[in-house]
Amino acid sequence: MTIGLGIAIGPSFASYSGSPANILSNQAFGAPWTTTGITNLTNHTTGPDGSSTSGTLLNEDTSTGVHNIVQAVTKAAVSIAYVLIVYSKLGVTDTRITLQADDGAGNGATATFDISGVAAVTPVGLGTPFTNLASNVLNIGNGWIKCTFQFKSNTTTTLNITIGDDNGSGGAAASVSYTGVVGHGMYVALPQLN
Repeated sequence: MTIGLGIAIGPSFASYSGSPANILSNQAFGAPWTTTGITNLTNHTTGPDGSSTSGTLLNEDTSTGVHNIVQAVTKAAVSIAYVLIVYSKLGVTDTRITLQADDGAGNGATATFDISGVAAVTPVGLGTPFTNLASNVLNIGNGWIKCTFQFKSNTTTTLNITIGDDNGSGGAAASVSYTGVVGHGMYVALPQLN
């Protein structure tokens, strides 16, 4: 079934048939993205768009904790349905990424993606969780996996979008806090939030 704005609704997953505006800034992961547990974002590979530098390695540092990048978005003070899309490819050692959306106060949701197994792990709510959670993967070729995370926010005006390396494997629960190894991490590309 299709409803306004070209949004197709299936049994548990919405997809856009048009090209809505991307709310995120800087798909190359410079400012306003911030890093935690990442040494640099300078190792690149050919991305899913064919650009030789659009695939960026989330290069871990040796700290114990999370290894991720975050962008804060200001939104209206209403509950809004979003679709977050990130493309990922195997890097060194790590085989999963985790996407998180939260309000900066411990409420939100997270979705983990097993890139080596081309599978989405069931999304999990955080605190007072966001609703309408769904995740999906699509192998688009050349090792790139399209990771899609659907959620409906709460009414706060802050929305943090996090893309992180995950030290787990297969369909296990997220494992985002661990001791990193320089040079390890996952390739990510072309994040978009609609």
